[in-house]
Amino acid sequence: MSQTVAALDCDEGDNAKLTYVLSGKDHDLFMVDDNGDLFAIGRLDYDHQDDHAYTFTVEAQDGGNPQRTANALVTVVVNNVNDEAPLFQPPTYTYYVDENAQRDYSIGSVYASDADGDSIEYGIAGGNLDNKFDIDPTAGM
Repeated sequence: MSQTVAALDCDEGDNAKLTYVLSGKDHDLFMVDDNGDLFAIGRLDYDHQDDHAYTFTVEAQDGGNPQRTANALVTVVVNNVNDEAPLFQPPTYTYYVDENAQRDYSIGSVYASDADGDSIEYGIAGGNLDNKFDIDPTAGM
């Protein structure tokens, strides 16, 4: 997917031919073609900065002599997508329970985190054939 920056030069001939140059902090993750179409050429990461954005400058240069230029500041805001799986910390849990533990006895809790910051929902994936165990889907207990 691309977006376009557009510059207008009212001159004629070579003086009206425009080329575009990128500069600034994040310019190396983008390219611009001769039509002013902007493309991401690197991985854009939502967690790049607190504002979730990349900024750079596009300079339009005409073909005249002397050359004339104009600048535009571009901000690309990245949307968060769920590209990180949750991770359990630690990855393995062992609990010891007395055989005479009463119903609804709290055995322990598990904890997972998600690098995207998405909410975690806990569930029992297997091994609970008689439904003797339950887990709070939000607390992991």
